[in-house]
Amino acid sequence: MRNLGYKPCLADPDLWMKPEYDPSDSFKYWSYILCYVDDILVIHHQPEDVIKKIDKYFPLKPGSVGKPDMYPGTKLREITFTNGEKAWAMSPSKYMQESVSNCVKHVKANMSDMFNLPKKAINPFPTDYEPMEDGTPELDAEHASYYQQLIGIMRWMVEIGRIDIDTQVLMLASHVALPQQGHMSAALHIMAYLRDHHNSRMVFDAHEQEFVKSDFKKYDWQEFY
Repeated sequence: MRNLGYKPCLADPDLWMKPEYDPSDSFKYWSYILCYVDDILVIHHQPEDVIKKIDKYFPLKPGSVGKPDMYPGTKLREITFTNGEKAWAMSPSKYMQESVSNCVKHVKANMSDMFNLPKKAINPFPTDYEPMEDGTPELDAEHASYYQQLIGIMRWMVEIGRIDIDTQVLMLASHVALPQQGHMSAALHIMAYLRDHHNSRMVFDAHEQEFVKSDFKKYDWQEFY
């Protein structure tokens, strides 16, 4: 990657970046190469040329190069806006359904005497539930271990597009060291919510949003901190 002029991102070493320039419209941008085990995703105005250069260093499987379809755990596809412009969209629906299915099987086989997924979940959390105020008994070692697994699964869901459960997952994640029965019920409630709302999609709109700076008041937070 360095030979191609890319450098790793400080926040994620699997993300390689390089300043680029599109001569068709004089647009300056960052070109990215995302590496995940043996999957590569190239973001560039001429991605085929970059792929060919990578192929010289790491021979790619014949027939494996093309427009992105899956990356990792998400379904990718190109969509068209009503004005005719195109953008990429990402959906983790398949991962959601498989994760929920595995959760249901585990609960029925190992936890049905204490827990179950709600039949209906309109929101990610039960109404008025506050994890920090939970006073239910602590989970035993086996159930606590599975609770930690659920949190890990749901944190990955957030990473691949389910930002609607981010706050709830973070709240429950703060209790992984000593989870209680109420926390497990809340985690299973999130899984039920994902079961009922798995078909989500995140669209990457390339348009830059305009913000009016005068709308944001300036505050000096020095005294607060």
